[in-house]
Amino acid sequence: MSVVTNKTYLFITNIKNLTPNLFKVFYSNLSAERKEKADKLKMQRDKDASVSAEILLKYGLKKLGIEYNELDYGYKQNKKPYLKGLSLPIEFNISHSGDYVICAISSNEVGCDIEKMNNINLNIGKRFFHKYEYKHILEQNTIERQKDLLYRYWTLKESFVKAVGCGIYNSLNKFYIIIGSKVGIEQDYTANIFYFTEPHIDAKYKCAVCSLDKNIEIINVDIKDMI
Repeated sequence: MSVVTNKTYLFITNIKNLTPNLFKVFYSNLSAERKEKADKLKMQRDKDASVSAEILLKYGLKKLGIEYNELDYGYKQNKKPYLKGLSLPIEFNISHSGDYVICAISSNEVGCDIEKMNNINLNIGKRFFHKYEYKHILEQNTIERQKDLLYRYWTLKESFVKAVGCGIYNSLNKFYIIIGSKVGIEQDYTANIFYFTEPHIDAKYKCAVCSLDKNIEIINVDIKDMI
């Protein structure tokens, strides 16, 4: 397997069965930057997700045949992270929620998001989303359908802002997602054409990937196989 033009790879793992011993192995293989980030987290569940996220990234790079000595992060002007010193230039993005960690890798701009669908105040949509999206949510005839659509919008929108690096909380209501037979977007941030995918991971979760690539390959990874 190797990175090819016009293809995004999405690696998915479930961290529910991450044992203390495996956590120690993961932690010992982290970059200094990720160790520092994980050390600042108070809840073990958050530490598990943060540690597993970088290990999943390293697993993905290895599977794609991308060579590196040690992960060395740099940051673009928009604060979007990138990796220095790789054998091939790549873009990556990480997200985690609940029991899942995902990592998208591509040769082009890419963003991903996963969210566990907890009970949520629909006013969040009114505050952060475009008025057309909020109207669409309210048009749904049950609370469950409203919640389902809100989470779809949330993950789709966040995947886009993570792909372009435009900052989520200042921009979510300045563009809108079009959900029909396929997903589209109306935005003024870039002339690039982005494509959306909504992988089904779990009935209790919503997930979205935004990329310049039309094609996506989804790879499920057993957490025990990442080292």
